[in-house]
Amino acid sequence: MASASVAPGNGTPIALKAPDTGAVKIYGRPVISDPSDSTSSTKPPPPDFYQIGDGPAGAVFVSILSVKDPKTSALWYAINYNHRQAWVPATSVTILHTS
Repeated sequence: MASASVAPGNGTPIALKAPDTGAVKIYGRPVISDPSDSTSSTKPPPPDFYQIGDGPAGAVFVSILSVKDPKTSALWYAINYNHRQAWVPATSVTILHTS
């Protein structure tokens, strides 16, 4: 029987935390404002426009990338979801630990 081992790596371990629905919306890209346009009357698409799936509360991922919206300071974490890069808002995650 092989023994399991854990190798150190880079990234931030996060767990999804869900509202009353029990599921966290996962997006194909972060919803970020246009920093060069301070007077635009054009509204960005609704957040669900980029939704690619739902994740169960408590699901654990390692995020190696995060971005912050320059206008709203909203923080997004990148995760590997169904073999592709996906994004979850920081309001939907709990940081498990950092080194």
